Amino acid sequence: MAILTAIVGAIVGALATYLIRRRFEKSTATIQQFQYYHSEKMVEARRRAWHYLRSDEFTRNPRPLDWFYEGEGLESEINKPNYGAIVQVLYFWYLLSVLHERREIIPRLAQQLLAYQFSGWKDALAPLLEATLRSGRDKPECLALMDRPGQAGAMGWIQDRY
Repeated sequence: MAILTAIVGAIVGALATYLIRRRFEKSTATIQQFQYYHSEKMVEARRRAWHYLRSDEFTRNPRPLDWFYEGEGLESEINKPNYGAIVQVLYFWYLLSVLHERREIIPRLAQQLLAYQFSGWKDALAPLLEATLRSGRDKPECLALMDRPGQAGAMGWIQDRY
C-alpha cells in the first residue's frame, strides 16, 4: 500500500508541476506579445500603418495586399515602408490568433492587455483584407482575421471584452 501511495503521490506531484509550468509559460508568452506590441519597432510600424490605412488615398481606393508587392504598388518607393508596416501589424494579430488557437497564451490576460487595441485595428485593416479577398490573386493566411457573415474571424475571442 505504501508503494501505491508513493506512486500516486509522484504522479500527482509531476502533474501539478507540469500544470504550474504550463501556466507560467502561457503567462510569459502573453506578456511577451504585449511587450512586443509596445516595442519601439512595433510602435513605429503601427504609427506608419495606421497613418496609411486611415489616409484619404487608401480609404478612397483600398488596395489588396498583393498590390504592394506586385506591379504598380511595388514600383512606388513610398509604398515599400507602408507595406512593411502593414504586414508587421497584420501578422502580429494573426500570430496572436494562432497562439490562442494552439492554447499557448492566456486569453483573458490577452483580452485585458490588447482587446482595446484590436478593436481599432480590426476596423483599419478590414478594407485591406476585403480588397485582398475580392482580388482573388492572393489568399494569405491572415484573411482568417476577417469576420464572415454570422461568424467572427480568428480574433473573435478577444472582442468579447468590449
